[in-house]
Amino acid sequence: MVRSFSQLLIRGMEAQATDEQREFVRFIETGTQRMEHLIRDLLAYSRTVHTVSEKPLDEVSLEEALDHALSMFDARLREACATSTRDPLPSVHGNMTQLSHVFQNLLSNALKYCSTDKPIQIHIGATKQDGDWVVSVRDNGIGFRPEYAERIFGLFKRLHREDEYPGTGLGLAICRRIVERYGGRMWAQGEPGVGSTFFFSLPTLAQ
Repeated sequence: MVRSFSQLLIRGMEAQATDEQREFVRFIETGTQRMEHLIRDLLAYSRTVHTVSEKPLDEVSLEEALDHALSMFDARLREACATSTRDPLPSVHGNMTQLSHVFQNLLSNALKYCSTDKPIQIHIGATKQDGDWVVSVRDNGIGFRPEYAERIFGLFKRLHREDEYPGTGLGLAICRRIVERYGGRMWAQGEPGVGSTFFFSLPTLAQ
C-alpha cells in the first residue's frame, strides 16, 4: 500500500517534482519492496515450522525432487552456461514439494554466488553414512570463509551487502528447518575462491 500510494503521489506531482523528490520516492519503493520480500520469506519460514510436522511422510525420490528443482532453473542454467552433474540419489521419507525446495535454494545459491572468471559447475552427490543418506551440493563459486559455516544458516544472516547479492537471508534457514523436521541435519563447508559444498542428511528408509 505504501508503495502504491507513493507512486500515485509522484504521478500527481509529475510536472513539479524535482529530481530529489523522485529520488525520495525511489527510496520508499526500494524499502517497501525489501519489506515485502522479508514478510514473504518469514511467512514461508513460519509455514515450514508448522506444516512439516503435520504432513504425513511419503516415500520421496530425491531424483525426482532434484529434477523438479532443475526444471525451475533450466533457463538460468542455460543462460549461465552452467554444468550440473549428479550421482544416483536415493529415496527417503519426506515431502516432495519441500525437499524440492531445498534443492531449489541450493541451486539458486550456486548460481548467485558464482565466480565471474570460470564456468559454473554444480555436482549433486549422495553417500550413506551411519544409517543416514548424506546429500551434497557442491559448486565452484566464490565460496566463504570456514568461520562463517554456521552463521549462514541464521535468520537474516548474510555475508554480503544486498546491493552485491540480493536476498533476505532466510533461504538456508528454511532449508535447515525442513531437513531437521525430517530427522536430519544440514551444514556447509566453503573455501574462498574455490567454492562451497552444502550437505544435508536424512534417515535411510526402513528395510
